[in-house]
Amino acid sequence: LTIGPAAGQGALTLQQARDAASESRRQRASGADPADQKRAARKAELARIEAEDREARRRDDTVEKVLDRFFADHVDGLKSARETKRLLAKELAVWKRRRIDDISEADAIKLIDGIRARGAGHLSNRARAHGRKFFNWCISKRLVEKNPFVCVTAVREKARRRVLTDDELRWLLLALPGMAWPWRDFFT
Repeated sequence: LTIGPAAGQGALTLQQARDAASESRRQRASGADPADQKRAARKAELARIEAEDREARRRDDTVEKVLDRFFADHVDGLKSARETKRLLAKELAVWKRRRIDDISEADAIKLIDGIRARGAGHLSNRARAHGRKFFNWCISKRLVEKNPFVCVTAVREKARRRVLTDDELRWLLLALPGMAWPWRDFFT
């Protein structure tokens, strides 16, 4: 059993070394292993330091900062990067100061229901899809354990039926002679 250094930083005095040796002998006599206890204490201290570091990193993992990492890591290479960034930055702005692991399923449901209440069912489905993708990325980076958007159901979107007005038909007919080959034949 190494009691401690004799010289340099943290060196023990002769009296401290004698006291530590006596304590070790007493523990040995009672059936305990002082070396095991020292290893366990060292392991507990390392676990405490690691837990403090993990908590400090988690405090820094706000939605805003994690979104920036998501954009740089995943979104920037996509064709739809601009729209994805715009949508997530706008719709998740209410969470930007919250820690990423504090977002619950109830928060996700409330967010999507709020978008639907504005009358934007189509947008709520897009926000749900992008939110799911974002939180799946967070799971892959071990930032969260569970995706809060998993329980959110999609809104059934209605197909739009659009008919040209009389003015639009007039403009189309006036533009037909100036159109190139495939389009002119397509509209006539």
